[in-house]
Amino acid sequence: MAATARHNVMDALSLPAGMDWATEFAVVDNLDDFRRKIDDFDRQIASWRAEAIANMQAGLGRIKEAVKGVPADQAWEVIAPSFAEALEAVGEALRTYSRPMHEIPEIAERVDFLSRLDAKSGRFIRKQLRRVEDVRVIQYNALTDMYYGLLAFRSEFDDQEGLSFNDGNALGEDLRKLLV
Repeated sequence: MAATARHNVMDALSLPAGMDWATEFAVVDNLDDFRRKIDDFDRQIASWRAEAIANMQAGLGRIKEAVKGVPADQAWEVIAPSFAEALEAVGEALRTYSRPMHEIPEIAERVDFLSRLDAKSGRFIRKQLRRVEDVRVIQYNALTDMYYGLLAFRSEFDDQEGLSFNDGNALGEDLRKLLV
């Protein structure tokens, strides 16, 4: 059961392959290559986002099925190691996408080189970098949503000592007791 849970946790995430921008840009010697790299990045990320939520919901559903009938604390013991690995993977992806691409020294150097190719290249580069930043921010937000979705899933295995999210009035009363 542990192996199945681990596979389902990682399958639920199906994180896109990280893009090593420094390496990608090291081989860019002209503006067409630069544009193509950005087009590829945009397509890859858009494709991942289009499928990510459905994949995550299906994978988390499979995890619940794998531990069905097992007490929550015991079920969590089976899932916890893989879940920690999954949270770390999402956290690493968040760290990758949290930094603007043009702040990476190798990329800044390559952008500087490309912007000097001709008189119009600077404007083209700025436009493409804005595009990259838009994609990066959208991806960062999607990964943040995924991270908090995983934490919400984790909370289903916590011992809530009678707290229930099914009855709003009862939940409100229980929460007020905890605050006093």
